[in-house]
Amino acid sequence: MFCSVIRKRMAIKEFFPRDMCNRDFATSHVTIGTESKRKLVEKLHKKFVQEAQAVAQFKHPGIVTGLLLPTMPIPTMRTAYT
Repeated sequence: MFCSVIRKRMAIKEFFPRDMCNRDFATSHVTIGTESKRKLVEKLHKKFVQEAQAVAQFKHPGIVTGLLLPTMPIPTMRTAYT
């Protein structure tokens, strides 16, 4: 997709492990399904952020630039978008 704000092509990837999390579609609030999954979700989130940081280093006309937008809009879940 083309973002008219930054005037660049971009892709959006959300961290949302659906087998471990729930989303309230009325409010978009995300919660971890069970407390027993919290450590795994945090580990996966960390890997997701590391991947986004690595992709952001690539500079090539054939590769969409990676931007990391952490903690939006759900800081309690620390959902991240890249």
